[in-house]
Amino acid sequence: MRRDGAALNFRDEGRGPALVFLHGWAMSLTVWEPQARYFANGYRVVRSDRRGSGASSGPASLADDAADLVALLDHLEIGMATLVGMSQGARVALAVALDAAERIDAVVLDGTPPDPQFVAGDWPTDIPRNRYRQLFAGSGIAAVRRDIAASALYVSHSIDPAVRDTIAAQLGEYSGYDLIEPGARIAGTTPDRIRSLRMPVLIVNGEHDPRRAFGDALCAWIPGARRAIIGASGHLPSLDNPQAYNAALQSFLVGVQPKRRSPAP
Repeated sequence: MRRDGAALNFRDEGRGPALVFLHGWAMSLTVWEPQARYFANGYRVVRSDRRGSGASSGPASLADDAADLVALLDHLEIGMATLVGMSQGARVALAVALDAAERIDAVVLDGTPPDPQFVAGDWPTDIPRNRYRQLFAGSGIAAVRRDIAASALYVSHSIDPAVRDTIAAQLGEYSGYDLIEPGARIAGTTPDRIRSLRMPVLIVNGEHDPRRAFGDALCAWIPGARRAIIGASGHLPSLDNPQAYNAALQSFLVGVQPKRRSPAP
């Protein structure tokens, strides 16, 4: 699909209610493989590479990511969908849930970062882009990738070496171009607007996620929000503990839409 000069890569698998997955920073749609394999048995699973990530072109832009998502729903003729956003992708999912609520029947916010533009408080520092930008300029993308891999947001808590290999492969594809040309930010995701959400919401964090406290705050702000803490996992619980992650997500989906089919064992 093309939009505003960018070629946007996506995958559309399975049949059933639409379940749209949005990846985080320095990753691509393939990070959702454990979820796609599981949920495509009972859902229409849609994954997309955000601009400047994976096989999608165009400069990275959270604002464009949100508009791209609505355009993708139109392109695929999906009237209603549930969104699952991880990390930076959760910020995109939240923006679409706020601005296009008539298209979204539920939203899952996994490891959501606080936006310092709008959210005051002593939260863990978000991605240190200025430091990464300087590192990129001085030492190149390989040094940036090594630094990201060692950060608390990307260290795996799984004993499975395949998980660490997956994270390394994801970071190995990261270009770093968004550090040079940061795109437009999402506007208006203030606590007051977040409190206005009335659709079913699931707030997810890994047991050892540095952003877990902010997830608690989101859960307190959003009326009726459900909470899931995924054990034995960090900021990437969908990779660290996919069985528990999928089970928590499936339990939420069945509660939202009792007629949704459960994936086959």
